[in-house]
Amino acid sequence: MDAVVALSGETTTPNEKTQTPKTIFQESIENQLQQNPTFLKFNYGLFTADEMYQLTTTVLVSPTCTVRYVDLIGNRLGDDGAYTLAQSLRKNNTINYLNLSMNDISAAGVKHLCAVLSNKGVKEEVNSSVEHLDVSVNRLGDVGVGYIVDMLRANETLVTINVRSNKVKTQQGISHLLEIIALADNHPVLKDAFI
Repeated sequence: MDAVVALSGETTTPNEKTQTPKTIFQESIENQLQQNPTFLKFNYGLFTADEMYQLTTTVLVSPTCTVRYVDLIGNRLGDDGAYTLAQSLRKNNTINYLNLSMNDISAAGVKHLCAVLSNKGVKEEVNSSVEHLDVSVNRLGDVGVGYIVDMLRANETLVTINVRSNKVKTQQGISHLLEIIALADNHPVLKDAFI
């Protein structure tokens, strides 16, 4: 709960301690974490980009974070939000389920996520806890789905991936989708791929 305390707006001066009012977003995080400290769900753009930034840069990177399930469906995170989330995932190894469906993420945004999920490189620079990733109904296109394929080749933790409805339009993109299916059939960990 330390991450929630950090969000509470508490400020101190040398002579006094004051409490600024909590936002609806802060109250929502507190309520969700009190009910279930492993589950956060923020669907369909109820909060601002700044609040979503606060979630990813404060709550998810807290050393006391116990969140395992993050559902951010329909929040229009875009590429900037995907980048910020990728940076948070570098520091978080508790999240197992990540739903980023309908977030207007393009190839540029998924590239950052794939770099963190590829399990290549310095241990502190990658995430090895995400087992279920949903990036369906975004704008990954042919190039973004190619980044997913490259990440899946190196990833050792993903069990399911969902890349449905991502504006794949060329033969190259279709080849990437078929490769995702082939990887799921032959991968030691990946079991389900939804294209």
